Amino acid sequence: MRFMKYLRFSKEARAMQNARMHMNSAGWTFFSSLPYADHCSAPKQQDWIMVKGEGESSLQYQGICCKGVRLLWKNRVTGEIRQPQEKTFTADISEPFRAGGRKCHQMNDLAMFRPQNDPSGHWAQDCYGRKAFCIFKPFPCFDSYDLINEDRYYRWIFLCKHGVLTRIYTTDNYIDQKVYITEDVAWLERDAWTEMEKANYLEWR
Repeated sequence: MRFMKYLRFSKEARAMQNARMHMNSAGWTFFSSLPYADHCSAPKQQDWIMVKGEGESSLQYQGICCKGVRLLWKNRVTGEIRQPQEKTFTADISEPFRAGGRKCHQMNDLAMFRPQNDPSGHWAQDCYGRKAFCIFKPFPCFDSYDLINEDRYYRWIFLCKHGVLTRIYTTDNYIDQKVYITEDVAWLERDAWTEMEKANYLEWR
């Protein structure tokens, strides 16, 4: 497999091969089926923390329309405030793309393992060992057929390093197989902010 060169331990390789057996019809591994990794732990505290700025805005992109909160970054040592400079890129889901400064061959590269003790259910680890914050929401069901057969998800994966938040978003929609990468996120989905607060992501990344 193309991502094998990034795996350090044969144990991880076997675990990932096992996880590939638990995919939905869109080829995505269910987050609950991701293998555990003993070395996958909570992120370390950084100098920069996310804080909520004033005001809200409507976010609209590929099937999503929601309220967004303004993000600012505060240096916990100096108190300096930094305003993000948001940039968004689009990639075909079947092609390699860059996220957080690293090349990914597929979306599964971004959420390969999860820690054993994670009460929030959001933490994962990518193929480079970076900590990822994942939010997967199922498609709505409108009838009994959907309840039985619908297995698609809206998927957000967040990476954070040195006071820069990267958002990777995609859906299991077969019509539009795109990946939307936003570097240095300036406006964050309000629901995502709420989940990050619950998981203590704002302090520990």
